[in-house]
Amino acid sequence: MKKFFAAAAAALMIFAACGAEAALLRVGTDADFQPYEYYQKESGTYTGFDVELITALARLMGYDGVEFVTVPFGEILDGLNEGRYDAAIAAIIVTAERRRAADFTLPYAEDRTVTLAATGSAAPVGKNMKTVAEKDTVHMTFARQNYAKQGEIIGADGVEQAVEMLFAGKAGRAVTSKLSAGYLIANVYGGRLVITSEDVAAKPLAIAVRKGNSELLDKLNEALARYKNSSDYERLYRTYFGTGE
Repeated sequence: MKKFFAAAAAALMIFAACGAEAALLRVGTDADFQPYEYYQKESGTYTGFDVELITALARLMGYDGVEFVTVPFGEILDGLNEGRYDAAIAAIIVTAERRRAADFTLPYAEDRTVTLAATGSAAPVGKNMKTVAEKDTVHMTFARQNYAKQGEIIGADGVEQAVEMLFAGKAGRAVTSKLSAGYLIANVYGGRLVITSEDVAAKPLAIAVRKGNSELLDKLNEALARYKNSSDYERLYRTYFGTGE
């Protein structure tokens, strides 16, 4: 009998310890895309619009917080389907191809594709103009479809690397997100960058979950609907993107 109570007490302690652990939503992201998600070395924390958004949604869903897993953008849906994290957020534009690989929430924002140039750049123009875009993105696809005949298309590991290539004269044009470009011009690079063209089509951004994970998808959509109808969403949007897209 004493052994039974000892075993029961040990099991209760294990259960209590497990219950005391923080319930965290594991989220995959590519923390190299200001202002959506990026890593602040000074504070050792992740920040950005997507980071604050998914953290707010997780708390509305009853989680204690979010554990971020950083992966290259081109591997983010693979990591999701391999079970490395529960959801993924990284300014992911919903496309038919991506819908075959994952399920997506309702859109949480819209963005457009733009081209950027460095002011006073000496990079070649016209048929010899090189174009840089982030690897494995819709922006890279746009660059190949529209500018391949004008010159080489170069892949960058992130928007900051793409911008540095403009400044170095290694490319005359960068293709990226309008909201990201606007933030970088206003808060990071100032008058050193200019938007030179804009795609008229707005594209939806959404959070990805594994195919068939309807339980998590429904909870995310419910939390997203509540959050978007609050003043907190408007405040968050204005903080990173200003008053309009």
